[in-house]
Amino acid sequence: MTTVRLTRTYLAVPAHRSKMVQGAAASSADAVFMDLEDAVPPTEKAAALEAAFSALSTNDWGTKTVSVRVNAIDSSSIENEIARLGGHPRLDAFIIPKAEMVADITTIRGWIADARGTRTTPVEMELLIETARGLINVEALAAERGVAALHPGKRLQHGIAEEG
Repeated sequence: MTTVRLTRTYLAVPAHRSKMVQGAAASSADAVFMDLEDAVPPTEKAAALEAAFSALSTNDWGTKTVSVRVNAIDSSSIENEIARLGGHPRLDAFIIPKAEMVADITTIRGWIADARGTRTTPVEMELLIETARGLINVEALAAERGVAALHPGKRLQHGIAEEG
């Protein structure tokens, strides 16, 4: 069962910006997520992944929840990102962007289980609901094993649910 945790502040930082990541680790935020998706240029994705792994290992995160937003299910890098980070003992959750289909979340959960290594429990998933399809399927997505949180995407926060 997922442990309930109070998260009042969630600080987002690009994983490839080490000074920003260090500042986030030292901040008073309850939770931090290192971004591998939108905040990272395509040419820096591989370096950002290694920077995220290093930051998990070297920074003092205190009691913060530490997550990494991976690239979307249709990206060529998500499976590698999960394989690289999924066994790290300090990682609490993967943030999954553009969550829409239960089958995709089931696939991702399998990759997380495969990557868990010596962890006693797999890394949790936090789903970004960013599209109309995701909103239509939100109850089924929320019920999936390993899902710890749902986050509305920017379009949904503004009342505009767009496909795409």
